[in-house]
Amino acid sequence: MQNIHLFREKLTKAFTKELPGPKSHLELAHLERVEEVKRLAKPKNAKESAVLVILFPENDEIHLLLIQRTIYNGAHSGQISFPGGKVEETDVDYIHTALRETEEEIGLSVLSQQIVGKLSNIYIPPSNFVVEPFVAVIDQLNDLKLNFSEVETIYKIP
Repeated sequence: MQNIHLFREKLTKAFTKELPGPKSHLELAHLERVEEVKRLAKPKNAKESAVLVILFPENDEIHLLLIQRTIYNGAHSGQISFPGGKVEETDVDYIHTALRETEEEIGLSVLSQQIVGKLSNIYIPPSNFVVEPFVAVIDQLNDLKLNFSEVETIYKIP
């Protein structure tokens, strides 16, 4: 897709504007979580994590990559999500976490230069994680090597 560079440019420019953050989270929150979102309740003991929203061209359309987590004894068992995970001591920042976890989970090496922006963080009560989401636009999606202990499958959403 020749327009991927134009798309990346426009998206990068869009990230210079203020994000709606909590307002959008409130609009999309489950009814049982509305009060929690209003309070912006993030416990001091919340764990830190980062995810990568990956956009890429395929068949002349922009696609979004999602993963389905494996079934395990945990809060996010079998869920559809973005690649990413918990911050490790060796991570220099949240971007490093998102990139490292993406490579570990699906074998995709994304460069920090391919990150076009950051979305508002969000607190996930069931697992007590604060998630820092980053958006990357890549030129193509190469062959992936799924870590089947963490990822059941991937989805490419136009």
